[in-house]
Amino acid sequence: MKRVMIIDSPGTGKSTFAKKLAVKTGFPLIHLDFYYHDKTKNYLTDKEAWKAQVDEFTARPTWIIDGNYGRTMAERMQRADTIFYFNMPRRTALWGVIKRRANAHRTVRTDMPQGWKERAGWKFLKYVWTFRGNYAAATQQMLVANSGKQIVVFKNHRQIAHYLKVL
Repeated sequence: MKRVMIIDSPGTGKSTFAKKLAVKTGFPLIHLDFYYHDKTKNYLTDKEAWKAQVDEFTARPTWIIDGNYGRTMAERMQRADTIFYFNMPRRTALWGVIKRRANAHRTVRTDMPQGWKERAGWKFLKYVWTFRGNYAAATQQMLVANSGKQIVVFKNHRQIAHYLKVL
């Protein structure tokens, strides 16, 4: 395990897991949200610049990359040797987003850029609620295409805690 991807819906605990995994492995941690939402860049509209940034990250010898971003997922999977897929129920993801939003005024998220304002409006909550239905099939196809790699599927937080404990 040297190049690690962590993927699935917002609110499932990917970033928390990524931080703990980085501490245990010593690998550099890259939160894609931190870079994508950087207001000094224009990645939202400049797709080529975003792809170049992600290519730079994945050219490194070791990394843990936390985040989905479908336009670069296939390339990241090709370069990864380990993929953690948080295949959790949508109610878990929705609860995670609501909990994170409720706690946002008390904490500063280290996985987001300076000045980030945590929001969980109806549009985002709908995105989380429909995430599995909209993206699961494509994600499964990419996982099958990369079946020769180490793929770890977590279906609940107990499995994550156990994995980290025995790592």
